[in-house]
Amino acid sequence: IVMGDFNGWGRARYSLEPLERTMQEAPCGRSFPSNRPLARLDRIYFGGPLALVDCGVVRSPETRVASDHLPAVAEFALGQPTVSVPVAAPATVLPRPRRLGELAKALKRRVRPSRHKA
Repeated sequence: IVMGDFNGWGRARYSLEPLERTMQEAPCGRSFPSNRPLARLDRIYFGGPLALVDCGVVRSPETRVASDHLPAVAEFALGQPTVSVPVAAPATVLPRPRRLGELAKALKRRVRPSRHKA
């Protein structure tokens, strides 16, 4: 798993090609700027025996003031082959967590079987 703020604006987007050739991108959605997200700058890439279960950005009053980027989160299942995830897949807008444990519970409530087959 490789994740972070990749600042993939304009021509800089091509700098992500090595990751995109070897890994899958979790379609978390727009994360920047946090007060009105317009761009997908925060990305999560994965590979190996991981299958994407769910992903999204956390939008809350707290996350909007904590940073100029919204946090991107993803949940994976281990032991399944990696499958292609279309970039246009809808992202999940997660509920406002009060602490990390609540975020984990919120993600578990949103678990749904993958529509993709290996």
